[in-house]
Formats: sequence, C-alpha cells, structure tokens
Amino acid sequence: MRWFAIFLATVSMASWARAHKILVDAWVERGMTPPTICGECRFGSGDAVKDAPVEIQSEAGEALGETRTDAQGAFRFVPTRGVTHVLLVKAGEGHAGKAVVDASDLPESLPGGVAPATTRLPGEESPTLPGPAVSPDLEQVVARAVAAEVAPLRRDLAALREKLWLHDVLGGLGWILGLAGLWAWLASRRGRPS
Repeated sequence: MRWFAIFLATVSMASWARAHKILVDAWVERGMTPPTICGECRFGSGDAVKDAPVEIQSEAGEALGETRTDAQGAFRFVPTRGVTHVLLVKAGEGHAGKAVVDASDLPESLPGGVAPATTRLPGEESPTLPGPAVSPDLEQVVARAVAAEVAPLRRDLAALREKLWLHDVLGGLGWILGLAGLWAWLASRRGRPS
C-alpha cells in the first residue's frame, strides 16, 4: 500500500509541474514593415496568457528587449539585431514558457544577420526569373493574408506538441516498473550467500 501511495504522489507531482508550463509559439512576420517577431502564449488549458511580460534575450543571455502579451495572449517585437532570439514568458505563480527564433529566420539586413547558404560557384551569376515585378505593397498584403491563415495551424501544432500521449504514460510506467524490478532483484541477492 505504501508503494502505491508513493506512486500516486509521484504521478500527481508531474501533472502539477506540467500545469505550470506556458505554451509559447513565435515566428517572424516578414510581411510587416519592419519585419516583426510575433507570437502567442497559452496555458496548458488553452487559455490565453494575458498581460504577461515577455523578455527577449540572445542565446548568450544578453537582453535584447521586452514586450507584453495582450488580452488574446499575442505579442509583437521588432528585432534590431540579426541574432537568435530567446523569448521568455513568466506569468507568475511558477508559470513559465520559452520559444526560440533562429537568426536564420530574421532578415539579413539586420546587424549581425546570418547570410543564407549558397550553392552557386564563385563567379556564377544568380538566376533571374522571368515575369512581372511584384510590388512591395502586394508582398505585404499576401504575407499578412498567409500569416492570418497559418496562425490557427501554428496554435494547433503547438498544442499537439505539448499533449500528453498514452505512449508517454506507458513509457513512464515501464521505467518505474523496470527500476522497481531491478531494486527487488538486488534486494533479494543481498540475503543469499555467494
């Protein structure tokens, strides 16, 4: 009975820790002028994280700026450097979450930006595509429309990544039973003469 109580206590503590996690999803919207890091923050229940501070840091921990979530849990930040951005959200009472926007997702025009990899040989010209030139205004309209259509998909994907699946539970129980079996085997060997 004592082991069952310990098992129940362990399982319930894991769910408490999971309840304090904030799901943070962040991306770069290039259709905005200037390009902007956008994101959404939600609790495990799916409720929006309202009016929470979002700290933006480099990978080295250097502060790059801060912003706050709105009533829908969304936030925006205009990057000034082309480095990897780590976004930390803290909503109090132990609720915290993190997202990373890689430097390669940001425009090359930012200071410290990452140049895209090229497969052209030295001296080889870049190919030009035939067709009419697209105005920057049209590019922005299309980028905003695509971002609006993709936002629900991002939200659903983030929720699926954080969902606790049956195979996760069974895998955890397998580890617990396996370690308990190893302990029982070692305990039974102590009483035997060699």
